[in-house]
Amino acid sequence: MSRCTDQERQVPRCPGKKLAQTKRLEVARAPDARGQREIDKFSKLSGAAFDKAYMTAMVEDHKKDVAEFQKAANTAKNSDVKNFATTTLPTLKEHLDMAKTDHAKVAGTRTSKTKTSATS
Repeated sequence: MSRCTDQERQVPRCPGKKLAQTKRLEVARAPDARGQREIDKFSKLSGAAFDKAYMTAMVEDHKKDVAEFQKAANTAKNSDVKNFATTTLPTLKEHLDMAKTDHAKVAGTRTSKTKTSATS
């Protein structure tokens, strides 16, 4: 959930934030060291170089998110966590597909016709 902190702060009804509060988990208010390094790297780029680097990061980040949420949907012992992961997973897969498409555009390559299955 730490990767979505900006979105969660902007959307007060974000289910991830609500779940974290219910479970008394602290939601990060600032980027961790890895996140800050990415911000620093992106701030030095512009134009096509920024677009390509940013979309590469978005694809990789969404791949990790999908894997983590898939694992939680399959193995989480807490029903609230399992339900959150299960209901969020299709959106994450959709976002991964969009990131792949946008990455292909900025990288000047073609994207695969195969979409990430929302049910796998």
